[in-house]
Order: sequence, then structure tokens, then C-alpha cells
Amino acid sequence: MASFLEQLQQSLKQLENKVNRLEQRIACLEKTTKQEPQLEHAEIEPEIIEMPEKPKVLDWRKFEMNIGNYVLQVVGVILFLLGMGFFLKYSIEQEWLTPTMRFILGLCTATAAIGFGEYLKHYYKQWSLGCIAGGIVLYYLSFYAAFSMYGIFSIYQVFSSFIVTTIFAGLLALWHDSFFIALFSLVGGYCTPLLLDMHLENPFLLAGYILVLALCYLVLSYAKRWYWLTYLSLALIIFYYGHPLVGALNYHQEIVFLVSTWLIFSLIPYLCMYIYPIKKREFESMVVAISTIFVMIGFFYTLSSNLAGQSLFWQILKTITELNHIAIIKVIALISSVVNSIMLIALYIHRPKNTVLMGTLYTLSAASILAVMRAQWSDYNFISALIVFSVVLFGLSFIMQQYRMRVYPYCMWLISGWLLFKQFLYHKHPQNLWFNEINVCIVVIFITMAYALWLSYRNQQQLQKKEEMVPTILEGVLSALPIYLMHTALWKFPYNVLALSWYALLLFFVGIITQRIIIRQCAYAAGFFGASHFVYWYFFKNLLNPHWFLWLNILWISWIAVFSGALLAIRYSCNNIDEKGIRSIKKIIELLLALAIFIWIRSNIILYFDVLNMHGAIFTKRLMGYSVQHDFLVRQPLTNVFLTIFYAIYAVALIFIGLLYQKKELRYTGLSIITLALSKLWFIIMRMPETMQRIVAFMVVGILLIGISFVYQRMSKKIE
Repeated sequence: MASFLEQLQQSLKQLENKVNRLEQRIACLEKTTKQEPQLEHAEIEPEIIEMPEKPKVLDWRKFEMNIGNYVLQVVGVILFLLGMGFFLKYSIEQEWLTPTMRFILGLCTATAAIGFGEYLKHYYKQWSLGCIAGGIVLYYLSFYAAFSMYGIFSIYQVFSSFIVTTIFAGLLALWHDSFFIALFSLVGGYCTPLLLDMHLENPFLLAGYILVLALCYLVLSYAKRWYWLTYLSLALIIFYYGHPLVGALNYHQEIVFLVSTWLIFSLIPYLCMYIYPIKKREFESMVVAISTIFVMIGFFYTLSSNLAGQSLFWQILKTITELNHIAIIKVIALISSVVNSIMLIALYIHRPKNTVLMGTLYTLSAASILAVMRAQWSDYNFISALIVFSVVLFGLSFIMQQYRMRVYPYCMWLISGWLLFKQFLYHKHPQNLWFNEINVCIVVIFITMAYALWLSYRNQQQLQKKEEMVPTILEGVLSALPIYLMHTALWKFPYNVLALSWYALLLFFVGIITQRIIIRQCAYAAGFFGASHFVYWYFFKNLLNPHWFLWLNILWISWIAVFSGALLAIRYSCNNIDEKGIRSIKKIIELLLALAIFIWIRSNIILYFDVLNMHGAIFTKRLMGYSVQHDFLVRQPLTNVFLTIFYAIYAVALIFIGLLYQKKELRYTGLSIITLALSKLWFIIMRMPETMQRIVAFMVVGILLIGISFVYQRMSKKIE
């Protein structure tokens, strides 16, 4: 009994130990699930390993099969037809067959080839199509030989036979669903009238025939999606108009031919796309674009011909519009743009997703309007019209929500900039200072570009990533327009320098307040151009003479005021400035202000002695102890003496201000001026005629240098 109880106690202990271990494991599992709950339902995605693409290797088996199936077949048909031709030639030379028998033999051979092809279509489709195409060519050759060689048929009879053959070939193409046979029928239908010289016999009938043929192949292209038939048909019609028809048709017939071509190749594809919505297909857009451009060029050529002036249509149009020859052509181009615009609006309302055709119509409308504007205006007037039209297109792009439409306004703006630069190089002085095409152009550009800037900010969410800089660029254009105006022939020196300096200050104020870097950059550009003009006149146009005394002082005072105003703007708007570069700009402006004051005072000292010499201030000179006879010899030494003293005083002032306000640029400028003064000092003093003058000069300069050294010692702690 005691042993049984001991065993029972041991088993209970073992069970308690197992339960404790299980509880610990459950607690650990609960901790892990609390720390990472997202792993409960997480799915492990399989890792995708991208295999490297195998290099493309030429499939020689496929290449061999193409040669065997297609190339050899085409070459064999051509050689067979050549053999038939040589057989007919040999039979004619040997007089084996009469002309009628030869013609019948050719028809029978063609029919047999087509019948054999029909037999082979269930077994060898490629050979079947080759036999049928060869039979069609034999039909054309047989009818042509019956007309040109044998004289069996008249020109109209053989022409009718060609039409029947073309229709038969088209039906065979539909029956076999073969683009290859359709291509043979198209080439035969368009080329056989050239063999008959139908343009000499009846050109209007030929024009009607090829238009009907073009319509049939356009329908066939839509039915079977053989779009290359329409492309080739349009190319052959352009060829026909360019060579055989352009001199054979009269003026009215050419107009009818061009209008019919536009109806077939522009209006019908447009209506098909309008009725059956297809988002992305380039067929209609290509056909509409090529046909419209061809018809417009044809109209220009037709209306420019000698026959146009003698036609009734031309006289009626001229009477209605009361315009000359060129103006009527512009009216027709404008009509084309209106028609394309109407088609574009209708397509946008009912089929807004068809962006390809809408882009084509948009391009054609814009090109027509540009052609009208270029023929109507020139120089600044054309630039104004181009800018207005570009902003209209810019607004339409936001209304239609088509960002691709904004490519054209951007291109027009670049063209306008180039034309403005070109007009700047070859500008002429206008007769009226206020009412002229230059002022009108600048005002129009400013108003339209301001409207474009407003549109870009209002519709900023529609701008793509590549267009994010468009508002900034427009701000720069608006700021730079007055700069361009001040460089035209309307502004002469010194008015342009004054205007540029104050306009630079205005732009700088606006740029500081609005925190627009592009506006401040335009301010720097305006100041640079104004300073460049001023420096050019100062050094190369002899500005430093008594004749310009008043204007020279006005200009220097103006620049000093501009620099001072810029420094005040920086000081009182420092809370709105976050850019680190503004500190460098401030230092540059302070340096320019110091240099402007220095050159202004120096110029006045030089001009004072020039005026003194010119007007003969005898009393002043006698007080100095000189006679009038030594006037010329005295003026230059006196000028140098006063300039040297001024250099020293101004340098001391700059160094003192630089030490006081911790402006190292001013201190460096002062030291540079001191160096300049010392470099001239010896030569100036030694050229003085009196010893007393030399003594005074040496003593004054020495005292100034001692004063500068004293100032440096007392304020050395403020040096950065």
C-alpha cells in the first residue's frame, strides 16, 4: 500500500511539472503575438526572380521559309510574265497568230491562271494568291496590248475594260481576304490610265475615275482594315495632281477635284471616327492631316495660276470680298481653319477621348491661322498677333484638359522671343514716339502674358511636372518686357540709363516683398544693362566733358539713390528674406554704392578744372599765384593734387565706416584707393612747379596716413 501511494505522488509531480511547462510556453506565445500581431494574417509573397533575357538570334528557319514562300513566288510570277511577253513578241515576229488570237490567248491564259489559283486555295494558299495576282496582271497587259499594239479597241473601250478588271480584282481580294491581291488591283487601277494617256484625251473623266477609285479603296480599307491601301491611294492622287492633271484640268475642274479630295480623305474618315468611337488610332488623323495639307497647297497653287484671274469664280469672290489676289488666298486659309475648328469642337463634345484625331485637327487649325497671320502682318504686328493666338490656345488647353495642346503655345513663345531679338538687331526709329507698333506690341504682350500667368496659377493642378516652371518663367517674361522696351530705338541715352536704374530698383523692391527670386534676377539684369550703357558712354563716348556736366551729375545721383534704396529695402524687409544669397547681394550693393560716390566726386573734380579752364576763371587762378598765360600747364597739376587729396580723404572715410560697422569690403576698397593714391603720389608731387606745393602735399598725405594708422589701432577690436 505504501509503495502504491509513493507511485501516485510521483505521477502527480510529473503532471504538475508538465502543466507548468505548458503554461510557460503559452505565456511566451501570447507575448510574441502581442508584440507582432500583424504576422497573424500575413501572406508571404513569393520572391520573383527576373531571368535575364536571351539575346535575339536570327531565326534562320523562319528566314528560309519566308524566302521560299514569298520571295521565290514573286520572282517566279515576274519571270513567267516576262516569258509570256517574249512569247507574244516572238509570235508576232513569226506571224504565227493574228492580233485577235493573241488577245484571246492572253485572256485565256489569265483566266486559266486565276482558275488554277482557285483550285489551289484549299491546298497551297500562297501559290493560289500568286497565280491569281499573275492572272490579274495578264488581264491588264492583254487589254493594253489590244489597244496600243493591235488597235482592236478604242481608248474608251479599253479604259472600260480596265475598270472592269479593277472591280474584278477587288472582288477577288474580298473573296480571298487577301491584301496582296488588293494591292495588285490598286496599282493596276491607278497606273493603267497613265498608259492610255487619259489626261490628254479626257482629263475630267480621269479625275472622276481616280476619285471614285479612291472612295472605293477607302471603303475597302475600313471593311478589311487594310489601311495601307488608303495611304497608297492618297499618295497616287497627289502624284496625279502634281503631274498629269495640273496642266490638263481647267480652273473650275481643279477646284472641284480638290474639294472632292478633301471630302473623301478628310470628311469621311472624320465622320467614321465621329460615329464609331475609337480611342487611339492614327489612321484617321494621318489621312486627315495629309489630305488637308495637300488640298490647301493645291488651292494656293491653283489660285496663283494665270487661269485663276480669268475665271468666273475668281471674279465673283473678288467682287464679294473686294480684296486683292493675296487676300483671297488668306480668306481661303481662314475658311480652312474655321472648318477644322468646327470639326474639332464637335469631336471634343461627342468623342472627347479620341485625343489623336483631336490633336491633328488642332494642329491643322493652328497652322492655317498662323499662315493667315504671317501673310497679313509682319514685324511687331505679327509678333503681337502670334502672342495673342498662343495665349488663346493656352487657355483652350486648360478648358479641354489636354496638356499636349500646350506644346504649341510654348513653341510660339519661343518663336516670338526669337522674332523680338531679330527686331532688336534690325530696328528702325519710329516716326511717332508714343503711338507706334513697338509700344503696341509690348503692351499686347504684357497684357496677354499676364493673363497667361493668371491662367497658369488658377489651373496649376493641371500642369505636369515638366511644366512646374511655367508660372515662374511667365513672371520673368513680364518683368523683362520693360527692359527690352528700354533697349529699343524709342529710348536714347541718357534716358534709357535713368529708366533702367529706377526700374531695377522697382523690381528689387517687388522681388524682396513677394520673395520671388525670378523678379530679383530681372532687377539684377536691368541694373547690369543700365550700368553697361553708362560705362560705355563714360569711357568710349567722352562723357567726361563739360557738355555732359549736368546729365553726368543726374546719372550719378540717380545710381547712388538706387543703391541706397536697395539697401533700405534689404534692411526693412529682412524678416521676409530667407535666402542666404541676399547677404552677398547686400555686400555687392554696398561696394557699388561706395564706388559710385567715389567716381561721382572724382568726375566733378575733373570737370571743375575743365570748366575752370574753358571759361577762364582768372580771378581764382590769380589768387593761387598763377598767370593766365600758364593756364594749360597749371590745370593738369592742380587736378592731380586735388584728386590725390580726395583719394586719401575718401579712403580714410571708407576705412573708418568699414571699421565702425564691420564692413570688410569697404575697408578693402579704402585700402585699394590708398594704394592708388600712393602709386601716383611721387609722380604728381615731383611735377609740381613750386617747392611749397610739394611740401604741403607730402605733409597732408603723411598726416592722412598717420590718421588711418591711428584709426586702425583704436578700432582693431572691431575687425572681423
